[in-house]
Amino acid sequence: MEIWLLQTGEKLPLQSEVRLMRTGLLAEEIRRRGHKLIWWASSFDHYSKSWIANGDTSITLNNGTQLRLLAGIGYKKNISIRRFVDHFFVAKKFMAEANKMPKPDIIIAALPDYRIAYKAYMYAKKNNIPFVLDLRDRWPWDFLSFFPRYFKWVARLVLFRDFKMATELIKNTDALVTMMKSWVAWACMPPICRKDDAIKNKVFYLGANNLRGDPLHVKPQILNLIEKIKEKWVVLFIGAFNNSYWPKIAIEAATEIAKIDDKKGEKDIVFILAGDGDWMEELKVMSAVVPNVYLTGYVNNEEIYALLKIAKVGLITANGCFEAVPNKLFTYMSGGVPILSSLVGETNQLIDKEKIGINYCGLSELVNAIEMLNSDDDLHREMAGNAQELFDSEYESSKLYGHYVDYVEKIVSR
Repeated sequence: MEIWLLQTGEKLPLQSEVRLMRTGLLAEEIRRRGHKLIWWASSFDHYSKSWIANGDTSITLNNGTQLRLLAGIGYKKNISIRRFVDHFFVAKKFMAEANKMPKPDIIIAALPDYRIAYKAYMYAKKNNIPFVLDLRDRWPWDFLSFFPRYFKWVARLVLFRDFKMATELIKNTDALVTMMKSWVAWACMPPICRKDDAIKNKVFYLGANNLRGDPLHVKPQILNLIEKIKEKWVVLFIGAFNNSYWPKIAIEAATEIAKIDDKKGEKDIVFILAGDGDWMEELKVMSAVVPNVYLTGYVNNEEIYALLKIAKVGLITANGCFEAVPNKLFTYMSGGVPILSSLVGETNQLIDKEKIGINYCGLSELVNAIEMLNSDDDLHREMAGNAQELFDSEYESSKLYGHYVDYVEKIVSR
C-alpha cells in the first residue's frame, strides 16, 4: 500500500549520521514492510534555521522513501509571525501538490503543525482516505503559556480560527495516536470532547534506536574530550537547548558539586551538555567559570553512542513543572544508564515503578541524587541494569514502531 507521512519539524535522513526521531523511525519500519512511502516535509530545517533545498523539490532516499519538500519563507525564531506565515505557505503548497498526485491508502500527519495537518485532514475527508493524527504537541493550547495571565484571552481571540482547526482535527480524526496516555485523556475532555475509544485512540511512546558506534563519524574534539575525562564520573545531558529543557540547573549543580569535591580534595564528577539551540550562548557564558562542565555542540548518532559509553547517568531538566515523555528518556535507557528527571506525570511514574533512576525537584535534590549514585555502586548498577532491560524489552524502536505499523495496516484493512 501507499502511505503519506506529514511532518515538517524533524531532521530528515539525508545523511547517515542524522539521528532519527519519531517520523524517521516510523518511516524506516514502513519501508521495511515493503510499503510505498511519501514523506511530506519542509525545505527549511527547523533546527539549524537553514535551507535544505532551493524551493520545492523531490528526493528519493536509498531505502525508497520519497521526500517531497515544500518551501515556505523560513524563519529565525520558533515563536514568531514569520514561522506562522512559513507554515501557512507550506500547507497551501501541500494541498496544491496533493491534488495532482495518485491518492494514497492512508495519511499519517503530525501535530504540530496543525495548519498542514488540517489541510491533509480535509484532503483525506474529501477523498475518503483513512487519516491518522499523531499528536506530538498540544498546539496552539500550549502556546498560551508564553503569554502573561491577563493577555491569554487576547491570544485566544486572535487565534480563534487556529483553535477551531486543531479542535476539529483532534476530535474527528479517524485515529488519534499520541506519545502519552494523559494526552488521550485530555483529548477526550472539554473543550475537544473526542470519543473515548480504545481502538481509535492509541499510545505509542517515542522509543529509540539501538545505537552503534563508529569512531570515523565522531568529531576529533569529542574523541579528545572522552579521552580527557575517561576516568571521571560523567553526568550527561543530550538534547536541544530550548525553553522547555535548556539545562541551566545542570551548571548550577556542577557548581555546587565542584565545591563539595574541593572540600574532599577530589575532582571526580563532570557534566557533559551535548546539543545546541536557542540558549547555547547563555550556557556558554554560565559554564565558562565552571571547570567541570563541557559543551559539545550538536551530536550525531555515533557521538551519542560514544558519550553514553562513558556516562554514569542521563539528565532530564524540565524548566518548569510539566508532563512529558521525551526522546532523551529512551536514548538514556538505550545506553543502560540511570536517569535523573524533574518531569512530572508518566516519566516520573515510570522511573519510580521500574527503578531506572531518581526523580528530583530543584537544585538540592538533583545534587543529592548525583552524590547518592556516585557513592552507591550497588544502587547504580541495579538502576543501570533495569534501564537496559526495560529498553530492550519494550522501547527499542523496531519493536515499538513495528506495533505502530501493525496498527496502521489494520486501519487500512478495515
